[in-house]
Amino acid sequence: MSLAEIADVRLEGGGVMFQYLLLQLEWDAERRTIVRGLNYQPYVGKIEEQIVKSAREELGENGFFEKGGDLQIGGGGSVAFNLYYENITLFGSNPTYGMEEDRDAVAKMIESAYPEHEVSWYGPEPPDSSSEPPDSNSKE
Repeated sequence: MSLAEIADVRLEGGGVMFQYLLLQLEWDAERRTIVRGLNYQPYVGKIEEQIVKSAREELGENGFFEKGGDLQIGGGGSVAFNLYYENITLFGSNPTYGMEEDRDAVAKMIESAYPEHEVSWYGPEPPDSSSEPPDSNSKE
């Protein structure tokens, strides 16, 4: 088995709203990043555990862990998947693992997996600058 044989992106469960995780795989000096997501609807809480469980089952079928493979979670967020308008939007951050470091790279992975869809993204909203205390070094 080679890590190249594992699909880059898999969004399971139908629907339009998904929670996804970025999973970093390492096996036999080879590294690979994959995206796995599940539809929110069937799960009440602990969706991250379901995503990891599903990924572990998928990898386990190929003997990944028996052969010394390692899986780390590199953050995640939400996906709005609009089949009618053929667009996909990544947003927010995962409440347990935070936002992945490079959302643009994740968007490109999803764009490759769904070339007929327009893919866009944004991160968590920046803090409101008006709520910051005034600079203590100002001369006002």
